[in-house]
Amino acid sequence: MLFKSKCELTHKMNLFMTTNERLTQLWSLLVDSAHAQKVLTYDILGQLIGVPEQAIGCFLRPIKDYCKFHNLPPLTALALNEMDGSLESGESGDTFGERARVYFFDWFSRKSPTPEDLIKVTTRGTNEMFYYSRWQSFLTR
Repeated sequence: MLFKSKCELTHKMNLFMTTNERLTQLWSLLVDSAHAQKVLTYDILGQLIGVPEQAIGCFLRPIKDYCKFHNLPPLTALALNEMDGSLESGESGDTFGERARVYFFDWFSRKSPTPEDLIKVTTRGTNEMFYYSRWQSFLTR
C-alpha cells in the first residue's frame, strides 16, 4: 500500500489502538458490565477490544492487581473463561460474593485509571503485556 504523504501514513497508523489503550478499554467494558450486572466471556471481551481470547488474561492481570492494590472489588470477577468454565476470582476464592461486591460498588463515582496506573501496580502484568505486544507486532508483519 502506498501513501501519498507522511501525514496520511501517520493518520493510518493512529487508527490502531495500542496495548495500553486496549487495557483502559477493557476497564471501561468491565465497569459497564458491573453496572448492568452481567458477566462477559473471554471470547466476547476479545472481540470487543480486538485481541484473541487467549490473550485476555494478559489484560485482566493488571486490572486485578490494581483493584487489589486499591482495595476495590475485583472487576475481573466478571470475566468468564469459556474454555474451562471458570470465572476470574480475587484472593478470597468466593467468586459469587466478589461478583456481588463488584455489582454493588459505585464504579462511576471513581476516576478511571490510566494505563500507566494499571500497569505500575504489577510487575507480572508489565511482563505479560510486553510479550503480548511482541506477539501482536509479529502477527501484523
